[in-house]
Amino acid sequence: MFDYVSKNTDKFLLLARGQMSVFPVADAKKSVIYNTIEYEVDTPVYGLKTAPYKLINISNYIPQKGLAELLDALKLLPQTQFSLDAYGNISDPDFYNSIVAKAKETSNVQIHEAINGAVKFERLKQAQLFICPSHNEGFPLVLLEAMSVGLPIVTTKVGFIEEMLGSDYPLYCEPNSATSLAQAINQFFELENKQELSERIKHLYHAKFSRLVHKQVLNQIFDIEN
Repeated sequence: MFDYVSKNTDKFLLLARGQMSVFPVADAKKSVIYNTIEYEVDTPVYGLKTAPYKLINISNYIPQKGLAELLDALKLLPQTQFSLDAYGNISDPDFYNSIVAKAKETSNVQIHEAINGAVKFERLKQAQLFICPSHNEGFPLVLLEAMSVGLPIVTTKVGFIEEMLGSDYPLYCEPNSATSLAQAINQFFELENKQELSERIKHLYHAKFSRLVHKQVLNQIFDIEN
């Protein structure tokens, strides 16, 4: 079936450059078009503040998203340095209940239900650091949303995240490691050029992942005149 499809299809659209070498089709038929987000919002200059920093996590409440390690990591940091708000769909009720119980061990962690649309972007704009400690990912749109508002990110290198942020991004951590995660968050706390990192992330979004770039790449792939 795949042989038939590959022979009778002119173009295959891949969502990451890392898929080029593993997708078994001639390179001439393959094009990369990065995902983009549903809509974009105007954002002011990154809200640089001194501690306590507002940390944010947005994901489904499942073990693979690394929230349990995040809560353990926060116990290793000075409690006066931060607060955390986590938002997500309750995909695994047992895990969600365990997270709620673990969060009660500290006074500066709040667990919330899912948010979307304008409310999500408002919460992102109010934060100083987005944390994505996933064990596995593909090309997470929530990171694009954080990037679009210039929000610094602590994350793992799983999936295609390294392709999104670059190999030289300074705030990576190891998956399944509360210690590594705590070190990366603390590195953010001590970072002198937070504003510079914010501008770098926002520029990267607009250069590679914005809705405008997405449209331009589509037009180029299908030879559509603007």
